[in-house]
Amino acid sequence: MPDIINIIPLSNINKDILEYLQDNLGKIFKKETRVLYRISIPDYSYDQSIKQHNAESILNHLNKKLSLKNIRDINIAVLDLDIFVPRLNFVFGMAVNFPRICLISTARLNPLFYSDLKSSPRGKSRLIYISKEDRKIFNERILKEAVHEIGHTLGLGHCPDYKCVMYFSNTLLDTDKKSNNFCTNCQNLLKKSNPFI
Repeated sequence: MPDIINIIPLSNINKDILEYLQDNLGKIFKKETRVLYRISIPDYSYDQSIKQHNAESILNHLNKKLSLKNIRDINIAVLDLDIFVPRLNFVFGMAVNFPRICLISTARLNPLFYSDLKSSPRGKSRLIYISKEDRKIFNERILKEAVHEIGHTLGLGHCPDYKCVMYFSNTLLDTDKKSNNFCTNCQNLLKKSNPFI
C-alpha cells in the first residue's frame, strides 16, 4: 500500500481547497499527504462544442507528466473546470488504479455553479461570495469526491449503500446524502486488497 497521497493542483485551484484536502485526506487514510507542483492541463482536452474538458484526456496527460518517483503513490489531481467523459454529460471525477491516479473537478460541487450572476444597476456583474454555510457544503462535497476517487485507485467499485462514500453520485443530492467514510463492506474489501491500509 502506498504511504503517500500526492495532491496535484490543476488550473487555478484555490489554495484553501488544497490545504483542506491535505489535512482531511491525511486523517482519513492515515497517510502522509502533500501538495505537489501545479501541472497545466492540455489545450486539446477542451471541447469547444460543449464547453467542457475531457477528463480522459486530462488523466492521460497526467500519466505522462507524473514523475517516476510519484508513480507508486496515490495521486489526486484537482481542478475547478467542468469535466466530462464521452459517455456522460459531466462527471465529478475519474480514476484509474494503475498508476494510482485520479482527478476531481470542484466546478459542479460549488453551490455558485448553479446560481445566476446578479447584475449591478449599471449592468456590470458583481462578485458573489460564497456564504459560510455554502463553503462548508462545498468542502464536504470536495472531500467526499476525493475519497471516492481514491477508493477507485485502491480497487473499489461503486457501492449500493447510499451512505457509503463509494456510492455513485449521479447528482449532487447523491453526494450530499452519502458520508465521507467507507461502509463496513468496502472497508473489508480495502483491507483484503490493501492489507497495510
